[in-house]
Amino acid sequence: MSGFVPRFVSLGPFAVESPKANGHRGHSRWFLILRNPNRWIKKISMLGIERVGHIVLNVSDLEQSMVFYRDILGMEVTSYRPGQGAFMSFGTLHHDIAIFQAKEGATKGDLGLSHLALRIPGGDGELRTAYDKLKASGLQIRSTTDHGMTHSVYFYDPDGNVLEVYTDVYDEPEGMNVMRTKVNMREPLDIEAIPAR
Repeated sequence: MSGFVPRFVSLGPFAVESPKANGHRGHSRWFLILRNPNRWIKKISMLGIERVGHIVLNVSDLEQSMVFYRDILGMEVTSYRPGQGAFMSFGTLHHDIAIFQAKEGATKGDLGLSHLALRIPGGDGELRTAYDKLKASGLQIRSTTDHGMTHSVYFYDPDGNVLEVYTDVYDEPEGMNVMRTKVNMREPLDIEAIPAR
């Protein structure tokens, strides 16, 4: 079976379609497929996601976690709000991991992953296109946010996990400077006022 390429790889209610199996030679993009009880439907051809951008964790002890990520993993604290959260970088991006203080008495389910962020290159037009595709697919949009260094669309996967697709507003060095100096990093983003590309 040398050279066999599966047409679909199942991921629960989702699947990904192999570009080679569908005759898409010359590129390596896979297509996200939403599963309908009767058939596979190609609802989102591609959101243009380039890579995982960062993760956000809810932690039981913010200061202890910050020391761990800083001193054990060697990360830089690019922004810190005592009692609230910290943004940590490996030195290139404005943040690779963000940690936030969980509510008092938080247990499993409240601790751990807050959301997974996926980076879309190209700017606001591409983000608007991704937003339109998400809405057309019937997925629930949680919010759209201007974080200063990024513009973001938050939505839910079928299990209620929060995902973020975002685009950087600045290049990496400037984005890191914005992270270090900006106070309010959560303004509403009027995504529907942005033209799609």
